Amino acid sequence: MTKIFKIKKSVEFKKIQNIAKKIHSKSFIFLYHPSIDEISNEKHLRFCRYGITISKKTCKFATNRNLIKRRINNIFRELKPNLHFQNYDFVIIAKQQILAVNYIDLYNEFKIIFKQFYEKTNQSK
Repeated sequence: MTKIFKIKKSVEFKKIQNIAKKIHSKSFIFLYHPSIDEISNEKHLRFCRYGITISKKTCKFATNRNLIKRRINNIFRELKPNLHFQNYDFVIIAKQQILAVNYIDLYNEFKIIFKQFYEKTNQSK
């Protein structure tokens, strides 16, 4: 089973956003890139990381932003046993439409996005 950690530093978010590949969905943008250790510039082999970005422009109230973050964190927790990738960094950027999506639809959207991610990463190898 893959260990999953969170991306917390804004420098890491910006670096990933500049060099990552994108997959668009109705509710969010999914960015992915092979993870690189900031100190030694070597690839991580044991774990992947993810981060969530929700701007104040997208969602005005902090309670709604926190609700969306909790939902996405829970989806990652539920999908974790089924995820068979390592050494990748993911950034999820929420769109305005994410406010209208319920949990089940968001979960299904993530499953579709991960399927697309697997297809794109397997084709590039």
